[in-house]
Amino acid sequence: MTNINIAKILAVIVSFVGLLVVFGWVNDIQVLKSILPEWIPMRFITAVIFVFSGIALFYIAEEVDNEEGIAQAVVPLMSTIILAIMGTFLASTALGFKTGLDGFFIKETLSATKVFSPGFPSTGVIISFIIFGSVGMVVTFGLGNIKKYLKISWWIIAIISSVAIVGYAVGVPFMYYDISGFSATMAFHAAILLLFLGYSLVLLGDEVEKSALDRFLYHDPRRSI
Repeated sequence: MTNINIAKILAVIVSFVGLLVVFGWVNDIQVLKSILPEWIPMRFITAVIFVFSGIALFYIAEEVDNEEGIAQAVVPLMSTIILAIMGTFLASTALGFKTGLDGFFIKETLSATKVFSPGFPSTGVIISFIIFGSVGMVVTFGLGNIKKYLKISWWIIAIISSVAIVGYAVGVPFMYYDISGFSATMAFHAAILLLFLGYSLVLLGDEVEKSALDRFLYHDPRRSI
């Protein structure tokens, strides 16, 4: 199985799990929202962005594989949505204003999220999504060294998500970003899905290098990566 196919499979998984969590919120199914009762639920808006991210990842893989088609429209659209929403949350975190986005779709209660701002994504999630959304723009428009950007993005997202996963394993709330006044808690399955997104980027980075070599050896006139 090629790296492209693995990335596409992970993209489908990310979107599917995001849809399951959305379904869990709409129908109040706790196991879909938080896996275990004592764990923090994935925020509704976070689940929605995972759906968009999975779609974007699938078509980023198409672009890297030079099967662009509708990818050139889908990837920047999904990336713009991700960057706009998560950029707003990041600005809200830094400047302290309310966005209204955290309760726009479904009103979450403070007791359900156990954090300073109901429905507000974890700062780690926000940063990871902004990085991922930027990847979509970089790949679509061929900005700079794409392989290097993919690798760097993988490492940042991997560190953010892995710290949270280890935090759940050892029972240290600070590690999964339960930081009062600064960050909402990152849900366990959100950390797993972020790791999937990040790993997909490093796989695609390897494919970018292969594609560039093939075009050099065979004088392929398609756009340079």
